[in-house]
Amino acid sequence: MARKIKEFTGIWFVGGDQTRITQTLIRQDGSNTLVLDALWEIYKNGAVLGGTSAGAAIMSNPMFAGGSSLEALKYGITDKYTTQEGGPACLVKGLGFFPHGLIDQHFNGKGRFGRLLVAAYEIGSSLSFGVDEDSALVYYGKEQLIEAIGLNGVTIFDLSRASKTSLKNCLI
Repeated sequence: MARKIKEFTGIWFVGGDQTRITQTLIRQDGSNTLVLDALWEIYKNGAVLGGTSAGAAIMSNPMFAGGSSLEALKYGITDKYTTQEGGPACLVKGLGFFPHGLIDQHFNGKGRFGRLLVAAYEIGSSLSFGVDEDSALVYYGKEQLIEAIGLNGVTIFDLSRASKTSLKNCLI
């Protein structure tokens, strides 16, 4: 399979459960499978990688595995998975094809503003991106540019000057 992937010029990751995708491509010891190495090779050579829902979540590293905004605001972040829609913000190892910050999907539709804000701040990610329904974040790696396309857009948080005090004042 890895040899066949090296012939591809594009890969599309479907939705579902992002942890199932990453558990298929990353071994339990944290190392890459041959398939993930092949994906990285074609990506570095200009292949287009994309995904919807879970397929978008896997693009950052770390990635969201689950959690809700309310519980992220109350309890912070964890690496212990509970459910996709409940518990603290759960961050686990993602694939890292998008190196510029966390990506959260179904952003406005599922009320994930608080989840992304808390998680990005807690891990020290100065930028984070909330992709809404019927929208896409397009990343042009060679040019280091992003583009938001679609009906509802992309929310970008710049936390480069944020402090816990300033965030607390915003959340009251």
